[in-house]
Amino acid sequence: MTTYYERNKDRIKAYQKKYCSEHAEEARARAKAWYAKNKTHPLFRLHAELRKHGLTLDDYNAMLQAQEGRCKVCGGTNPAGRPMTAYPRGLVCTGCAIALGRLAKLGPDAVSNAIDVLWGDDDA
Repeated sequence: MTTYYERNKDRIKAYQKKYCSEHAEEARARAKAWYAKNKTHPLFRLHAELRKHGLTLDDYNAMLQAQEGRCKVCGGTNPAGRPMTAYPRGLVCTGCAIALGRLAKLGPDAVSNAIDVLWGDDDA
């Protein structure tokens, strides 16, 4: 048994294409207004970040409670109102998130070299 969509796929797609082209400006204006209203809200950034890492808000809250609101790397906190940056292995403050992001782009060898530079033996 075929569904309505399968039987009328071409007609539906043609209608959608026509509708979208006729109402593109309206849709663009609605999206622009919504984004302008919500882009600075800390939860907008947080939810996008959680989706990126496959986490839910419940996961975030559980990690926040387990870490007692502190960064997993340095033990510090974020300024009031700023959510911690969420990674699957824990929450980090803004400063540590920036540092981790830069190190992640460089790769494991660079991280190892950075550790050697900071805390390596002076004999080498």
